[in-house]
Amino acid sequence: MATSTSQSNRSLGQKFLEAEDNWNLEQLYSDLTTAKQFHKNSEKQKLTKTEKTVLRGLLCGSSPSEIATALHRNCSGLRVDLSRGLYRYVEVITKKSLRHWKDVSVFLEAAGYQLEIYLNNEEIPTDQAVKIAQKIAEDSSQQPLTTSTPLTTPSPVKPQKIDSIEAIDVSTFYGRETELTTLKQWIIDDRCRVIAISGIQGVGKTSLASKLAGQIQEDFEYIIWRNLDHAPPFTHLLTDLIQFFSESQTSEHPEEYLISQLFQKLVQSRVSTSNFNQSVIIADGIRTLIKFLEKHRCLIILDNWESLFQPNTLVGQYKEGYQPYGEFLNKMGQLLHQSCLLLTSSETPRTISRLTGKNQAVCCLKVKGLKPENAQQLLKHEGIVEEENLEQLVSEYHGNPLALQTVGKTIQTVFAGNTTEFLKYPPFFGEFGDRLTHQFQRLSKTEKKLLYKIAGSTDCITLTQLCDPSQSCDCSELIKILDSLEKRSMISMKIEAGQYYYSINPLINFYLQEVLSSAS
Repeated sequence: MATSTSQSNRSLGQKFLEAEDNWNLEQLYSDLTTAKQFHKNSEKQKLTKTEKTVLRGLLCGSSPSEIATALHRNCSGLRVDLSRGLYRYVEVITKKSLRHWKDVSVFLEAAGYQLEIYLNNEEIPTDQAVKIAQKIAEDSSQQPLTTSTPLTTPSPVKPQKIDSIEAIDVSTFYGRETELTTLKQWIIDDRCRVIAISGIQGVGKTSLASKLAGQIQEDFEYIIWRNLDHAPPFTHLLTDLIQFFSESQTSEHPEEYLISQLFQKLVQSRVSTSNFNQSVIIADGIRTLIKFLEKHRCLIILDNWESLFQPNTLVGQYKEGYQPYGEFLNKMGQLLHQSCLLLTSSETPRTISRLTGKNQAVCCLKVKGLKPENAQQLLKHEGIVEEENLEQLVSEYHGNPLALQTVGKTIQTVFAGNTTEFLKYPPFFGEFGDRLTHQFQRLSKTEKKLLYKIAGSTDCITLTQLCDPSQSCDCSELIKILDSLEKRSMISMKIEAGQYYYSINPLINFYLQEVLSSAS
């Protein structure tokens, strides 16, 4: 095992070595290590061999997918590592926000890390790189890394600054015209301050948000996208947002000066909690941020909000220490500003439910499966050409994009494209099933029990049927559980002749009947 690891390390060290011809790698490694320690708040952090290799690849002009292939890595996994690591470190030493992987070499060249090549091919490292390294070391211990270069007045129709490096590719996208029209109406015409896109796993919330952002970006001065999948503490997110906005500070705008000052406090509070009261700084931070959002038209997109919630409890209860996210959401919805917070979540936050309706500036869009014609387009893109089976596949998997993509790829790889043969076997869920299992495991015991009861009914079930006095049923508790399941998009409710009827999400029911029942 040790020999294998040693060989792997040697192999990494030999990749993309041509970067040595044009870049001062030794200085870069040193400064990025300092930046990593600053970003992680730990002096023990070092730049890994893999990070050095990936950096060299980017400097050579290789894309993340090309680097992943060269390193025998999963491309999506490498992209996640980049967005959480190397990209952030590069932003620290260049004081600029990356929009694209190609920005890495552009920004580092501007920062003075590229070697000067003379006619006799003698390579001379620039003194500027050394000065920058010293400046980074000083700044990381004394003050935040921000720029004081004045910018021109932002244009109302062209984005001044975009950081969507964590957004997904939506070059292949089907349908959702109605949803996009509704969202654009809320954001552009109605000026909604907070919008939640909710729905079960795999339904396409993130894709919809990414497509929307591309279509409305000219309506904003600033756009920033962050993935909350790994539940960063709120101080980390707030610091990130403040840093993003503070890079445009000018002495002429007091709210931007406050942003810069707040960033200093946030950085210091993360390093030394004994000197600062984080709760006070967070409250001050939210107020200052919203002052900035009053002056500037900004779009903040936060993906996978459900990662902030405590599992195995009723919906909407934040993990210990994550309550500031709820405070932030509440302030964004209630206070006046000209910006928009767009979040995606498989579990609708209680704040959204509370403010929707009462406050026209807060809206929630529940996303369902694709329309049959769009779902069939998706399957055809996956190579499913047997027209007679397309309708059955779309119906069984209820137009869920991830489920259909999973099925389409499986039919191609396992059944050589033979849909008829695939349909002879029990339903297949694959990656989509893993997502549903994860969502199901987040339910409380009482939610699971009630969900099975609703699933066992052949038709919609009424509240009267569910709340049976003979079984000592606590109706108030039952209503809480029903509300929680509805916020998770597990069940739906309809009213007929004054009677309330509840039914399980068809895809959830399909999954429960075919997978969980067979496993028991």
